[in-house]
Amino acid sequence: MPQLDKTNTLIPYKFSKNNGVIVSEIKNTIQVKSLKNTSLEVISELSIFFNKPQSISWIDKQDFEREL
Repeated sequence: MPQLDKTNTLIPYKFSKNNGVIVSEIKNTIQVKSLKNTSLEVISELSIFFNKPQSISWIDKQDFEREL
């Protein structure tokens, strides 16, 4: 599995915190880590904005806070 560069954030911290998503890019694919209660509208907007293949994984609140 490729190593993720955690310094490479693609969206502002405030957007991540307010919407429950963490976004990074690995080999031209957008990696989205999301809280389970994140709206599909937010996920859809990320897809439209980046216009790249997307991989979504659901994480719990504790993991989200640690990775944020």
